[in-house]
Amino acid sequence: MLRIIAAAAILALSANAALADSQASVDVPFGDLNLSRSHDTKILAERLETAASAVCLKANSNMPGAIPAYAMQDCIDTAVNIAVNRIQSSLESKLRANLVNARHLQAAP
Repeated sequence: MLRIIAAAAILALSANAALADSQASVDVPFGDLNLSRSHDTKILAERLETAASAVCLKANSNMPGAIPAYAMQDCIDTAVNIAVNRIQSSLESKLRANLVNARHLQAAP
């Protein structure tokens, strides 16, 4: 599971101190997906987009007036990019751990 947090919204919108205190976050489950299948990666992309939209709206709900469309899209893009980087990092860590375990098993007498 991945948590998209308001930090993405803060980065994208150059937020003030009120936004910096925001704790907007959304959990995005993806353990049910096989990311080697394009259909499942599309599902994950949709989940990330939806979660990022929710986080950006919540993190900026105290701003007076409507959030400009360009700022909202920047926020969503930043949140999705952060989430994708976290997923990639997590997958790489798991792969490295499996390689180390496999090498230890091969080396064992």
